[in-house]
Amino acid sequence: MASGAGYIYLGASSDTSRTSYAIALPYPDLDKAAFETSRMVDSARNANGEVVGRQVGRSVHKQNLAWSKMDKEKWWEMNRWFDDGHFTFYCHYFNHNFGRWETRLFYLGDVKTNPYLVDPVSGEPAYYILPEFGDLPLFAVTSERVGAFYDRISGVLSPSMCSKVSMCLNAIFETAIYNDLCDKNPAKFKKLKSKKRVKRKPVYSDAEILTAERWFLNKMPEVVLLLETGARRGEMAGWRSGDFDLRLRAYDISRQLQRQKGGVIVERAPKNDSFRTNPLSNVAIQAYKRCLEMYGPGPYLVHEHGAALNPEKWSARLKREMERFNRAYPSIPPLTSHQLRHTYGTWLRRHGVDIHSIAKILGHKSIDVTGNTYVHNELATLRRAIRFNAKQPLIIPIREEQTA
Repeated sequence: MASGAGYIYLGASSDTSRTSYAIALPYPDLDKAAFETSRMVDSARNANGEVVGRQVGRSVHKQNLAWSKMDKEKWWEMNRWFDDGHFTFYCHYFNHNFGRWETRLFYLGDVKTNPYLVDPVSGEPAYYILPEFGDLPLFAVTSERVGAFYDRISGVLSPSMCSKVSMCLNAIFETAIYNDLCDKNPAKFKKLKSKKRVKRKPVYSDAEILTAERWFLNKMPEVVLLLETGARRGEMAGWRSGDFDLRLRAYDISRQLQRQKGGVIVERAPKNDSFRTNPLSNVAIQAYKRCLEMYGPGPYLVHEHGAALNPEKWSARLKREMERFNRAYPSIPPLTSHQLRHTYGTWLRRHGVDIHSIAKILGHKSIDVTGNTYVHNELATLRRAIRFNAKQPLIIPIREEQTA
């Protein structure tokens, strides 16, 4: 390996090199496709999907710098440098494919690293378990202390992070018990439930759903299928034409596609083994037929020139098309595939479908997930639920003397 090839060198000038640089960082993870380039083409279309004016084709090369782990001090050094206004920078690195040193221009959005948690108040690195219990012997960690610790952090951590902290602390003590280092697990019966207010995820109204479906039908008809079925992204990628029965007007969820390390696409069972058969709407059937016309024969309903769909690449394509959609309809926000799923769950609830049926259609393991996470009760729905309307007569209060 060439001298210094274990590092990359960042600087503000095109003259950045191993001897002239602002900051040196360890070489990014090779399995995360560092310095990979891709080609994107943009075009201008109106609300009807017709090309207007001059169609624009442009080639954009994107590089990714990604670390799964990085030294704490180095991570902060890098972020302080970016915070000084280096939104674009030059990177001098050793190209292992060609065996030579190269310098390329990067944008800050190409840098991806999240080596540890950051405290939402102080902005400092947050190791939640170590500062609390790191200096204590195992026998000194009591269930009361664990409970007080959980109470303190439940207001700042998301449900996902609460679950991770709880699992980690439990794993520490279970391992210690297995190795005869302590007798009991003080965290075993303690629950860490997030009290942090979850941000409301955007969903489409009925009118916005119709507009989105008209836009995407001839561009990405599988998006219409997501809006009409609430399927997960991986489940959509795993659909085969045989999963759709037009005679019974039903479809099956039998598999999902996932991308493993190294970029290999593999088939898996649906999340939580949620195999299911659901009804097809008229619009879903229309979108299914359009998928057959657009993508043609292949191993899956939606594919990339005969190859299995890469879910991450498909999401990037969805993002670009959503941005075009938003430019044509500025009042309608661009959504992710997961937010399309939220939209469908909310649409079902809005039109009177009970929570148990929604959970079954979406493939949820518990109705708690359906009610707390996926289905958004809108003000109009809540008003109908409590029979709230402007014509409701006012009540006449009872005076105490009337009851005497």
